[in-house]
Amino acid sequence: MIPAATITTERLQLRQPTETDAPAIAAAANDERIARMTLRLPYPYTIDDARKWIAMVADGLATGNACMALITLREGGAVAGAVGLEINTDHQRAELGYWIAREHRNQGYATEASVALVRHGFTKLGLRRVHSCHYAANPESGRVILKTGLKPEGVQRGHALRMGAVHDVVQYGVLRDEWLAAFGAG
Repeated sequence: MIPAATITTERLQLRQPTETDAPAIAAAANDERIARMTLRLPYPYTIDDARKWIAMVADGLATGNACMALITLREGGAVAGAVGLEINTDHQRAELGYWIAREHRNQGYATEASVALVRHGFTKLGLRRVHSCHYAANPESGRVILKTGLKPEGVQRGHALRMGAVHDVVQYGVLRDEWLAAFGAG
């Protein structure tokens, strides 16, 4: 798990959010494009939403049902987004999800954070499989997922309804052994 620890990458820190992060999280996540391209983020995104997420992260870490982190820049500490693994312990698998604030997009932060968290999932949490998905209307997210080492597994047509739009959902997955062969244990 992450609780007291921080996962540090070349440019980022993945850490457990605290109550003092709520205003910065709300400011970063309050973006209609993020909401439209994610399944669960509300819009508008308020400080109360940020506080609920912070509590959900703490609960997930405590129960082992999730390993979520705030993505912050190592230099300056700005909130760049969030990344998480929603864990199914019975099957030793997790679903990878993330979002990146508008001003931090197209800089490789989503990939850098996702690779670090997937590595953590396979090497520290004992996961056997990681999967992820994106709306077909959001190919940028698909590029991130591919760079993270997951492989296409199919499309669920008309699978999601979000903010009045029906979406095809593109599925990806990877097994521990194949991911570690490609990316190493770190």
